Amino acid sequence: MVLVCFIIGMVFVETVVPFFRNYTGRPVVLQYVGDNFTIPFLISLIILTGILSGCYPAIYLSSFNPVEIFRDRLQTGKGGLGFEISWSSSSVAFLFS
Repeated sequence: MVLVCFIIGMVFVETVVPFFRNYTGRPVVLQYVGDNFTIPFLISLIILTGILSGCYPAIYLSSFNPVEIFRDRLQTGKGGLGFEISWSSSSVAFLFS
């Protein structure tokens, strides 16, 4: 997913740069292959972002006790659904859907 977002971002940057050039009146040149630092940096940034974005859901979900979840021993919340819905649990559910 990080790779897809990176590609969309690069397409957006390449689309906006000509308008930025016209607005500022300065030459803006983006060179990705010109040096030996840019492409390895971008690849490592994509990999690091993917690893870090997967750490939070993994750490959060590892705190659950599966036996208690399957036996329905979660806290009773205000929603009447048998468990308490919090921002973190909804964000983790959104990440995995």
